[in-house]
Amino acid sequence: LCLPLEDPAAPTEVLTCHLDQLLATLTERVCRGSPPGVWVSSTDMFLTVPAVPEIDWRNFQGVKVVAVPASISYARQYGVYSVDSQGLVQDILYQSSEEEMQW
Repeated sequence: LCLPLEDPAAPTEVLTCHLDQLLATLTERVCRGSPPGVWVSSTDMFLTVPAVPEIDWRNFQGVKVVAVPASISYARQYGVYSVDSQGLVQDILYQSSEEEMQW
């Protein structure tokens, strides 16, 4: 899937695919200043994020989630995560039942 987008900073004129846009968003906005690690991302949708997202990477360890609110029926097709009272990720559920997601 290629989109009719252009990158003015690119050395040549080329079509841009959704993976190019995802990598650019992660590299230039979301991941900027993050420590080394593994990034997991859905590739079937586009996120619009502020030019300078407010993500505090100082003294970071563990898991950080960038997510959007969604209905349960939509979330069942993808994934959800649960957090404890301190906001720490406890579990990640992928294509789970409604009952599993509401515990």
